[in-house]
This record gives sequence, structure tokens and C-alpha cells, in this order.
Amino acid sequence: ENGKAVSRALITSEELEGEDLDLIATDGAPVSVRVELTDDGVLAGPTDALMDFLRSVGLR
Repeated sequence: ENGKAVSRALITSEELEGEDLDLIATDGAPVSVRVELTDDGVLAGPTDALMDFLRSVGLR
């Protein structure tokens, strides 16, 4: 949206149901999330090694 990547997710957690969290744990409340993706597939190791090599020689 407007040139930025936007994702929407529904998050449910019993830990967010406490009375002290009522103001922030409401539908539509904005959140910030950090996501780290990992590739655990068969080619993950060789691909990582190739990318490391390409970075080391300045091609990536």
C-alpha cells in the first residue's frame, strides 16, 4: 500500500486476554513485528555458501 509492503494477520493468544492489556489487545490495534525467515530445504546449505562466496568477491 502506498509503496510499502503491508501484511495483515490475525493473532490469538491467551496471554493477550488479561485486563491490563485491554487497551492494546483490541481488534485493529497496530503492532510492529520482526520476522526472520530461514530456508531449511535441501539446497539451503549450498545456496548459502554460494551467496557468501558471491558477496565475498563483490558480485552480490
